[in-house]
This record gives sequence, C-alpha cells and structure tokens, in this order.
Amino acid sequence: MKPDTIVKLRDAFIMASDALQEELEAQAPKGKVDLTADLTGIVWEAAVGPKGAYEKTDDTNNVKYKQLLKAVQEHQGKLTIDNYFVWVFDNGHTIARRPKN
Repeated sequence: MKPDTIVKLRDAFIMASDALQEELEAQAPKGKVDLTADLTGIVWEAAVGPKGAYEKTDDTNNVKYKQLLKAVQEHQGKLTIDNYFVWVFDNGHTIARRPKN
C-alpha cells in the first residue's frame, strides 16, 4: 500500500471513531444517575403476575422510593440493584422487583 493511502485510511478511521463517540454521548442518559438508590426502607407488597411472583410498591411519600423511581426511569425503566431486577410499570409510578436467578 502507498503511504498516502495509509494516511487516508487512518484519517477515515479517526473520523469514524469520532462520529461514533459523539453518537454514544448523545444517547447517554441525561443528568446524573442516582446510584445511591437502594431497595431498603421501602414498603414492598407481594404480587403474582404471568411470569411468577414479584414485589411491587407505590410508596410515593417515601424519599427512598422517589430516589429509586428516578434511578430506574433514568435507565429506561429497567435496572439491576442488589441482585434484583427492578422495573417501572407502564403507569409510571409503580415499581416492581424480582430476584435475579
């Protein structure tokens, strides 16, 4: 390969890498994710759905519930915390959890 061809290829790869980096940054969650959210101190209620048993909460007056809801919403409604799969129902305020296998 000619040296000028190698330089052109290098420049093209750098431009592609920069474009990919910009796209990934644009898709990253906006704002700071509250990683201090935890599952303790929240009142959980046992429930059973089509995929089996889980726990849910609507403990809206609880500060820890609010932190957890914000963290899960910032992860597109699904998150793993303390070996639990946590998600938000379509109503936007009911949080559910199920232990991961």
